[in-house]
Amino acid sequence: MIFTPSLRGGGAERALVEVLSRFDPSELERITLLIGLPGGELEHELPAHVSRTHLFRRRIVGRITFWLYRKNVLKWPLKLAWKISAKAQYERVIFFQDSFLTDLLALLPGKTSRHLMVHSDIETNPNYTVNELSEKARVRLFKARYSHLNEIRFVSEAARRAFQRIFGVRVEDAILPILLSSRRIKALAEKSPWSAGRPDLATGSRQDGRCRFVCVGSLLPVKDQGLLLRAAARLKLAGARFSVEIVGDGPMREALEAEIAAKGLEDEVTLHGYLPNPYPILAEADVLVLPSISEAMPTVICESHILGVPVLASNCPGCKDILADGRYGLLFSRNEKALSERMFQLAESEELRKKIKQKGQCWLSGYSESAILSQ
Repeated sequence: MIFTPSLRGGGAERALVEVLSRFDPSELERITLLIGLPGGELEHELPAHVSRTHLFRRRIVGRITFWLYRKNVLKWPLKLAWKISAKAQYERVIFFQDSFLTDLLALLPGKTSRHLMVHSDIETNPNYTVNELSEKARVRLFKARYSHLNEIRFVSEAARRAFQRIFGVRVEDAILPILLSSRRIKALAEKSPWSAGRPDLATGSRQDGRCRFVCVGSLLPVKDQGLLLRAAARLKLAGARFSVEIVGDGPMREALEAEIAAKGLEDEVTLHGYLPNPYPILAEADVLVLPSISEAMPTVICESHILGVPVLASNCPGCKDILADGRYGLLFSRNEKALSERMFQLAESEELRKKIKQKGQCWLSGYSESAILSQ
């Protein structure tokens, strides 16, 4: 069985769909996919022959149950739902994303092999609260949540190092990067944005001479698109010709809309919302911008390399890791002044953009889809 909390449109979820699409139908007969919350944007992209079920049939019930468990108010409703959903005898259970839900692996029968994928930097991601715990509490958490697992895989070295620092343990399990399909991404990028049923999606910013910055990611505090807006306001005052397009949706949308209006950026910034196929927009970008507070293995950076788009990313550990400290892209210190200065340099210099693009192409030579799939 493979468990994922949801199939919303995030990078980890896209990677899971990609992995499942690579299996032969006869192999998938042996796999059950258990999804925590229904209604994720990517559920319709699952191969038809994937056997799937949900921990909760109604999303609101699941969200309330998750909240009660996470806040230590009531734990038994989630445990009961898990025991009902996982009552079959599974030889192996894989949790595709680490979270507080990883606790549920401890409820499996002793003979079941337990495996975990860690897709986040547990040290810098504000969705984790481990940093707030005392050393003794961290030891207790590690023992209760992770010590009984047969295997822990990390999507990047940055994620593994963070895990080791937080818990003071050495983890020998191998790195397993996210699986991406270069062929699929390029094919989707060639489709018209109109195919998503959004006639307002135009790809003409280059035609008016502006440098087109694109940011792809859920509108969550950890992605910090607000930093990008503050840098864009500085860029506008500096007289640069540019546009910013943000692809993604989430709870921060209203705050971002208010900030766009407050800073008078309506002509420069567009919020596209969630797009089932963001690749036509990304492929037309002059620069990908990633202002995140925390990343482990940011898939959108890999996708940008595949599409030949130069990358400008924050110097959080995951971005530094995948860009090899600037060997494959341009990094900036996480403040609006540093970001606006980098954006200005890129907006003013096509030669610099070409140079950063070439760096990204070097990354592709070391990425092997077949090697990742075999693991």
